[in-house]
Amino acid sequence: MSSNCNCSRVRATNEPTNQEKGEAMLAMMGIMLLFFIIFIIIVIVLYIRSWKFHEITKFPKQPNWMLKLDSIFSTKKQDRFTIYTKYYEKKYCEKTREELPKKMMKTIRILLQTYLQVSVAIPDSTCIVSIPKRNFKCGAVPGEFLSKHGEPPACYYEYQMIGDDRIQVAWFVVAGVRYVAGVCIYLETPYVSRIRYRDEIILDLLQKPDYWPTFTLKEETMQVLTRKCKNELTLVTNNRYDEPCCFRFVSDKRKFVTCQALADHNYKRNNSAVHTHHIPIQVCPHGNELALIRINEGTRMHATWNRKCRQTEYSRCASCAELNDTPPPTYQSLC
Repeated sequence: MSSNCNCSRVRATNEPTNQEKGEAMLAMMGIMLLFFIIFIIIVIVLYIRSWKFHEITKFPKQPNWMLKLDSIFSTKKQDRFTIYTKYYEKKYCEKTREELPKKMMKTIRILLQTYLQVSVAIPDSTCIVSIPKRNFKCGAVPGEFLSKHGEPPACYYEYQMIGDDRIQVAWFVVAGVRYVAGVCIYLETPYVSRIRYRDEIILDLLQKPDYWPTFTLKEETMQVLTRKCKNELTLVTNNRYDEPCCFRFVSDKRKFVTCQALADHNYKRNNSAVHTHHIPIQVCPHGNELALIRINEGTRMHATWNRKCRQTEYSRCASCAELNDTPPPTYQSLC
């Protein structure tokens, strides 16, 4: 009888009391709170570091993971930016066995669409996105940008990493003024955390004032050609940087539409306009056609060049004389 009582007393003393249970619960909560505080501190540190601009260098830098990379990049030039792709191993969630989300890739696509104002599709294997500013183009290596229209004397480039070497901006310095030449974004894997990138900084850099060279400028030209196969009028322009643009005249809507320029042999020149380049090209209401129109003796008339007499001849057009026709858009508005 006494032995049974002793056993029950031993079992009773081995069971934790309510006070001990409460202390254990508090200890667990304290440990969880400590881990949560450490996590918050790490997030805050990463967020603050992602805004930091590092020292300026004379050559573009590369993240450490690029220096250790054995695989070869594949370069894919897009219309207004260049991407580099590489092989990556897919990562899955241990519980659901679903592939981990690629949130940063989605952010990059939205950023490009916001800046370029066009729909953008880039593969998940993208590891570098090189975005040049207007009047610049991508160089031979990631992070390098070059001026499209030559470089003035005493100009140079500077490079600056942002955050923990995941964003790099290239500066073009001319006459003491710094312009953004382009921005390069580095992604080690498509699963990289968004906390390490600041898309606000990227957009702010890309939206800074553009650099416009003021040397070796050419004269703006504009000529009306006729497409042979369709007998269709085409407006071909060249800006001061010798960049061509091509516009097709839609007579039904009486407006110009951007089109792809063809080879020169697909067009024929309108000889009557060779010596009348100083006369504005306007839309004649009669037939909705382009014509050289000028006010002569107070009346709007069609102008043509008489090659035999070597002088401009004017012919009266009832539609042009009666209506105050709207001229086509200027070259600046077309571009």
